[in-house]
Amino acid sequence: MSNRRLFLSIFVFFILLDIALAVYFYSLSPKSILTGPGHCLILEEKYCKKVAFINDPIEKDGLLAVYKIPAGTPIYAPARGYFSKGPTFYFENKVAGGYITYPGSSITIAENNSIKVNEVNFGFIYFEEEENQYYEINKGEIIGKVSEKNINFLGDYNLAVRITRKTVTNEGFVFQSDTSQLKQLLNVQ
Repeated sequence: MSNRRLFLSIFVFFILLDIALAVYFYSLSPKSILTGPGHCLILEEKYCKKVAFINDPIEKDGLLAVYKIPAGTPIYAPARGYFSKGPTFYFENKVAGGYITYPGSSITIAENNSIKVNEVNFGFIYFEEEENQYYEINKGEIIGKVSEKNINFLGDYNLAVRITRKTVTNEGFVFQSDTSQLKQLLNVQ
């Protein structure tokens, strides 16, 4: 009788193992294998080459990378850093006066892991529910999703990306557009 129990136990074990492996391999379907950041590090591969560059309205010598991509497309963190979400960009409205505010998020790369000594900022403009959030984020984590709304101030685009780098001046320091790092990040020249 004990041989029969042993055989039955082994048989049940292999059935459960087969079920577990089937569930595991089903979760690795081609769709889930292909999602995640592509070569541009901020979007899935199929959207990386849809980038266009426009003049940065904040800084006359800078560029913004802009996209018109489907709503719901995930945006990935291109680097490890400090993540903040909320009103991100303020553009001067020269016609009506005042400023136009757009929601989005930013990732700050800090020197010596100190948010007070930041070196580089990755800025993302996109519409999503506005709620202020601040936390550490790892490269490749989803930071938001693109909405169907256009960023009217910039044209017919629903995602804009900007990189600024700290530059030391006689008065202290300022953040200036870093177009070369932006193009390097997005793997375009």
